Amino acid sequence: MDALALRDIHLPAEPGFWPLAWGWWLFACLIALFGLGSWWLLRRYQQQRRFRLAATLLQEILFNADSDPQQQRIAISKWLRQVAILSAGREQVASLTGSAWQQYLNADLPDQPFTRGIGQNLTHVYSTDSVAEWDVKAIHALCLRWLKLQAKRGGANV
Repeated sequence: MDALALRDIHLPAEPGFWPLAWGWWLFACLIALFGLGSWWLLRRYQQQRRFRLAATLLQEILFNADSDPQQQRIAISKWLRQVAILSAGREQVASLTGSAWQQYLNADLPDQPFTRGIGQNLTHVYSTDSVAEWDVKAIHALCLRWLKLQAKRGGANV
């Protein structure tokens, strides 16, 4: 028999870099999702930082053993005004007084505590009337509830 005419073996070309295998695409998507999630959490943390500091300041005002109820009323009234300006902006809040201020404070609270409840003590702080009832824990709970609504609302300056 004569020699057969056989050709050399040709190996297939090595796989190229492109297109990527599905595992690399999944890895890239996970990295992108992790980056977006981290960015969103950091942004949310920074936005809520002012409200956490406001809650800490409220606690310091209310549970300061040296201050009398009238001084606490004045300090909390100032605190309410500062937080309102922080969350809604100076243009909307700074000029509010009297019943307009009470309506702003009661805006999202269904039981209207700043006109009918214990919050009345905080809206007329510079009056000469003595503090009728001053329950520190109830005032603290009311202010924290109001602060949480402000934090949910977000705001122009947050």
